[in-house]
Amino acid sequence: MVLFRPTEFFNAIKAESGYREPVKFLIITSAVIGFLNFLTGLALESVLGPLTPNDFPIDPAVYAILAVPMTITGYVVGAFVSAALIHIVVRYFKGTGNYRDTFRASAYDSAPLMLNFIPIIGGLIGSTWSIIILTTGLKTLHNLTTTKAVLSWLIPPIVILIVASIIFLTLTYSIVSLTQ
Repeated sequence: MVLFRPTEFFNAIKAESGYREPVKFLIITSAVIGFLNFLTGLALESVLGPLTPNDFPIDPAVYAILAVPMTITGYVVGAFVSAALIHIVVRYFKGTGNYRDTFRASAYDSAPLMLNFIPIIGGLIGSTWSIIILTTGLKTLHNLTTTKAVLSWLIPPIVILIVASIIFLTLTYSIVSLTQ
């Protein structure tokens, strides 16, 4: 339901409490994503040859065993962290929900990312659809306008990029000035 009727889905889960269901959904979704990405990698290697250098530090068999758990860990941790950053902006915009609501929007937006295994267009379609679900979730669960919902997920990466650029430029300047 989250994929095709996100507004109805998020309205239906407004009364839910806790993190169990979104975390369970995220674990299942990310496991499927990890497995599909692994299979895609195998298929591409069978057509294109080895995709990694011969001195790649991880044996393919070990990677096969670790691919899904690493994907699950990354998605779950990423959802909690991104929800925290997004929630700061949601609070600034006077959103009515709590952190759990932001986390639910962040967790359930992972569903269309299963399309990322499709070469070339899968990532574009999955990511766009994911953004639509995240925006709908923030809008519905926090009673935000569409503009404020979009800005809630757009501002954190922009701020991170600006801060990272300032740090990079400062370090670069320091290194260059020390070498002269």
